[in-house]
Amino acid sequence: MPMRGDIAVATVIAALAYAPVAFGAACEDAVQPGRFVVQGDEVQDTKTGLTWQRCSVGQKFAGDACSGAVQAMTWDQAKRAGRGGWRLPTLDEYNGLMMQPCGLSTEQKKVFGALDPLASSYWTGTATENNLAWTVGLNNGSTFNGYRTAPNAVRLVKGGK
Repeated sequence: MPMRGDIAVATVIAALAYAPVAFGAACEDAVQPGRFVVQGDEVQDTKTGLTWQRCSVGQKFAGDACSGAVQAMTWDQAKRAGRGGWRLPTLDEYNGLMMQPCGLSTEQKKVFGALDPLASSYWTGTATENNLAWTVGLNNGSTFNGYRTAPNAVRLVKGGK
C-alpha cells in the first residue's frame, strides 16, 4: 500500500510531466499586444515605463537584428557599463519583463533580438551579499544568486515609473 508521501511525490512527478505544455501555452498567450514600442536599438515597455536595450552589451543593432559577440562581464564591470542614464535592471524589473517559468516569449525575442544560447545568464543590479548578485536566464526565466566574479551577459535599462 502506498504511503502518503509516496502519493505526494507521484502527484508532483505527474504534474511536472505536463508542465512544459501548460507553461508554454501560458507564456505565449500572456504577452500584451502593443506593450513594447520599438525605437531603433531601444524598446519602450509601456507597462513599466522602462526603456530596454534591444541587444546585449557588446552587440550592435543593425537592420532587424543584433550582431556581434555578447560581452561577458563580472558584476562590478557590469555595474560600470551603464552611462547616460543606462543601468543594470533590478531582479524585479527583469521578473516584470519575463514570463515565469519561460523567460522571454517568442514575440519578445523578436522585439529584443535573438538570444545567444551560450550567454543565457544576465546580471541584475540586485545584490544579496558582498560576493553574490542575482542573475536571470532570459531563455528560461530562471534566477540564480551567482558569484560577482563570474562572467555573465549584460543588458541595460533606463527610466521606469
